[in-house]
Amino acid sequence: MLYWEVVDKHKENGEWREEMILVSNALRNDLLHANEYIRGGTLRLMCKMRYYKIVEPLFESILQNLKHKHAYVRRNAIMCVHALVKNFGLEAIPTAIEDVEEVLMIEGDLSAKRNAFLMLLICDMERAINYLLATQDSVSISGDLFQLAALELIRKACRGSQTVGAPASIQANKSKLLRILFNMADPTFSPSNTAVAYDIASSLVSLTANPQAVTTAVQHYVSLLTEQSDNNVKMIVLGRLKEVRKHHGEVVQNFLMDAFRGLSSPSLDVRKKVMELCLPLVSPKNVKEVLALFKKELVKTCGSDSGTLGSKDQKSEYRRMLIRALHVCTTHSHEDAESLVILLIDFLTEVEYNATANDTIMYLREIVAHYSGTLRKSIIQRLGTALSDMQHSRVLRGSLWLFAEYTDSDDVEEILDSVLSPLRPLPLIHIPKGEEKKKKDGGKTLAPITKTVVLADGTYGTETISEAQQQQEIEAREASEGKKSVFRRLITALCFGCRF
Repeated sequence: MLYWEVVDKHKENGEWREEMILVSNALRNDLLHANEYIRGGTLRLMCKMRYYKIVEPLFESILQNLKHKHAYVRRNAIMCVHALVKNFGLEAIPTAIEDVEEVLMIEGDLSAKRNAFLMLLICDMERAINYLLATQDSVSISGDLFQLAALELIRKACRGSQTVGAPASIQANKSKLLRILFNMADPTFSPSNTAVAYDIASSLVSLTANPQAVTTAVQHYVSLLTEQSDNNVKMIVLGRLKEVRKHHGEVVQNFLMDAFRGLSSPSLDVRKKVMELCLPLVSPKNVKEVLALFKKELVKTCGSDSGTLGSKDQKSEYRRMLIRALHVCTTHSHEDAESLVILLIDFLTEVEYNATANDTIMYLREIVAHYSGTLRKSIIQRLGTALSDMQHSRVLRGSLWLFAEYTDSDDVEEILDSVLSPLRPLPLIHIPKGEEKKKKDGGKTLAPITKTVVLADGTYGTETISEAQQQQEIEAREASEGKKSVFRRLITALCFGCRF
């Protein structure tokens, strides 16, 4: 068959080869062959044939295959008739539409039924509409292929009814077609195929502005967002929800907490899109629920199961995203901002997440600047308590600025003590690196130490601590002191012009 498709069918002078008559005869024999796969393959070949002289003697044989006992042959025969009508016009096979409609009425194979329906949709939309209206009660059980074809007909018919010169029958049936669409969108229908659910939602949004229809469409979108594991599907659905939000923000707002379930996705891009969709919809009505969700997500980034959030960089970026989202949410609620202070100040003392700590101190700065009273005083006091554990220069600088600007006169002594505590012992003395270890050791070697200890039976005994054990204790103590003296080292570097 591939040979029949590519062989040169004209002479060098452009005239038709006489041998092509034999080719038509061979193709007719294949179209009437006892083997259904040979018939189906030949019918698919006829779909690609662009030579009317070869195809014309085969029209009768092709139409006979519309009533073949095997669905494979009928499916390809319908495709072949559709292709021939498309290539050579309806005048080539005047009875093509009636024959295909007759097949559609009794067809039981889903693919063949869908092919016949699509041909009617393209060649004679009125016949397709009449068939769909006649079988509207069985659309929900007709299979996903036919349902997608039915949705395409509904969209084309409803949009075509608004154009000038549209047939009166199409305009009159628009309401009936929309009723079929509403029935397919009913929650009890619950299409199992994701493509059908997405197509139903898209059709509802594009064809009607009815609040109930838009609500149903958003419900389908949110179900796809939370139930599908494919990140590509989630990204497409989030894009569609953003489009719906432009014109029906109140409807999308009703599904805000369901949409936030998309934050459970392991993809950082999906979580970003969820934030972009949902944050503009936060209001005083739902801010408490949203803040509670963000708190759980923040705790999750610190927990043992944070590995599901991705790598360290992705986890840090997600935490920064949550902190920015909290910044947006607390503008709606002063009371809820106070409950976040304890959780946020813990992030200021983390060593690994420098960017997170910087965002946190800037957020606390905004809260202190906008809210006075007990909330401001509580933040200042907690910052003073955590000052000795802060590890980043920008965080320390921001905390000192807050102390200078917003400390009440009653708390000055307490804050000064918090600032001076990590600086002790005073005065600050710069020790060069080369002499630091020498001064600590004092140029002395460590000798073994013998101590008296109480044994398990209550008697006294002696224990000797070796030089290596003493050295380990000294190093551990120095490491602990070095960790707690970041503030002291930074101030010392500032005073003596050193680089750290």
